[in-house]
Amino acid sequence: MDAEGMWEWYKNTDFNPIRGAVASLSGYLKDYCETREPKNAVRARRAVPPLRRDFSALEIPEGIEDLQPLSGPALALIEAVDALETLAEHPVCDKKSLVNPAASVALASIEHCEGLRVVARAYDTTATVAT
Repeated sequence: MDAEGMWEWYKNTDFNPIRGAVASLSGYLKDYCETREPKNAVRARRAVPPLRRDFSALEIPEGIEDLQPLSGPALALIEAVDALETLAEHPVCDKKSLVNPAASVALASIEHCEGLRVVARAYDTTATVAT
């Protein structure tokens, strides 16, 4: 599906698995980052590295596997993030509106998606790490 088709599908779907999967893990990451740096929100937000950087040093929070019943298998989350990035490329798409309000702060920038993908891969042995 191209970006135009994905955008139309996203706008017209009441229950959207992309919203649920990305919101679950992005919300967890946001909470984790703010807990680590409660007195400095700016530094806390930077705990999830920006897109296209080396993510090998990303610290994986303990207990994140407990999210699987909420967000589905990690591979499905990776696919959801890929779809979210496809949507973000659509010219009329506001990246901040791609997720529900509870997760909009965590995904205010599409850069968080690569961090989510790395965390998901850490718990899915069937996923291949992107080069």
